[in-house]
Amino acid sequence: MAKKKTVQDQTAAAPETAPETKNEVTETPEAQLPANPEDIGFRYQDNFQGGATPRLPQIGVIHQGQMFNVNENKVESFNGIIINYRKCNAFWDPNDDGNVNPLCASSDGFTPDQGDQLQAEKCAACEKNAWKSGKDGRGKACKNMYRCHLKLPDMLLPYRLTVGPTSLRYMDDYITLLSNQKIAYQIANTRFTLEKKESGSNVWSIIKMDIEEKIDDPKQWVEIKAYIKQFASSFGEEIQRDEVGETEGEAGASDNVPF
Repeated sequence: MAKKKTVQDQTAAAPETAPETKNEVTETPEAQLPANPEDIGFRYQDNFQGGATPRLPQIGVIHQGQMFNVNENKVESFNGIIINYRKCNAFWDPNDDGNVNPLCASSDGFTPDQGDQLQAEKCAACEKNAWKSGKDGRGKACKNMYRCHLKLPDMLLPYRLTVGPTSLRYMDDYITLLSNQKIAYQIANTRFTLEKKESGSNVWSIIKMDIEEKIDDPKQWVEIKAYIKQFASSFGEEIQRDEVGETEGEAGASDNVPF
């Protein structure tokens, strides 16, 4: 008669469990660590090799809160150097708020050069650029703007601040002030703030500019000149909807206010 196996016999007969293996990472000696990310091939100059399309970062305006949106940070004011500014015009389809690109636009404020439905040969003769052509006969259907390109502290790329129709006069006043003081705008450290305006139930912000200081260091003049030359080709990027109106996700102001 066969002897019945006990629990002890079965346990003894069980195969041994394989020892756990550990993924050990060999630590690099302190003396062999790279001093900079570039030393091991991590270069910011290669960031766009994956196919991303470079576009200058936009400074948004939160009209009802009198705040700027700079790098997703809400600030009441900031300083920067205007390295370039130019007039521009843009007309979007009034029945399509989701259209990113305007139907017609002009990068110099004089001749339409962007869009699938150019409205006229010259902006001055365009009916969309006439007063009372806007919604409900207010303002203009075409937005007249300034595109300001700014050099911000500690930032590699220039930033774009688009000055809308209600702030154009204040931009003109600031440039006039600098000219009267014999200061080129490229060597003025400018402070940007927002001022609240109201009309009935409509609330919006106008962009104000003041000189913080004149840059007197010749070394900085040369650096600013080289910086402008380096990025000049980016100043004419196509106009898009994110340049006007409220920052996305914020409470909007009335359509009757011509931002």
